[in-house]
Amino acid sequence: MKLRYSIQITYDDSGRVVITLPAFPDIRAEAFTKEQAIQFARTIVKARLQRLRADGRSFPESDAEALEIEI
Repeated sequence: MKLRYSIQITYDDSGRVVITLPAFPDIRAEAFTKEQAIQFARTIVKARLQRLRADGRSFPESDAEALEIEI
């Protein structure tokens, strides 16, 4: 199953890349490069989705243009 979630990319005061996802307001991934921050976000979201599935809960709705997660 492939899901897609929109991401927001910003930079903190030290220049680190910060990724947040509107569908998961409590998730925040930070890194020194955009690629690394995206990979961290993907890993965190995948773990969250797996936990939701294991608990029998529904996933946030998938977006059209977004970070793709396969679980």
